[in-house]
Amino acid sequence: CTDSTDENSCGTCDFERDCCGWTSPEDYRLWARFRGSTFTNGTGPDTDHTTSKPEGFYMLFEAHLGVRQGETGYLNSNKYMESATTCKLDFYYHMKGKDIGKLEIILKHEGDDPEEYTTIWKKEKSTDCDSALIPLL
Repeated sequence: CTDSTDENSCGTCDFERDCCGWTSPEDYRLWARFRGSTFTNGTGPDTDHTTSKPEGFYMLFEAHLGVRQGETGYLNSNKYMESATTCKLDFYYHMKGKDIGKLEIILKHEGDDPEEYTTIWKKEKSTDCDSALIPLL
């Protein structure tokens, strides 16, 4: 919203200062806060979306850094309360490269079995910078 009421109740993050509480579990440390071009030419952004400058930060899953085909990398958010029915996950992403897998957004409700979750969005590949706006219900 232009009056920022949604950000006040849901939270906001652009990765410019830190990871904003987004973490990778110990066994899945494949995501990193990064800036500038990716290591593999033509596979990611040269700048972040917020500043449109090479000095701006974004989160990177760089597949060539020892990642095996089919390997999963988790990036977990803080717990969000369900009181804000207007909360949405709004983000930009690049998924270019020869062996790109998929990007999934999964939702786990508190109290659910740790192995149970709901996939609320999935993308197999993109050709450029794309965006997504996903309701968190």
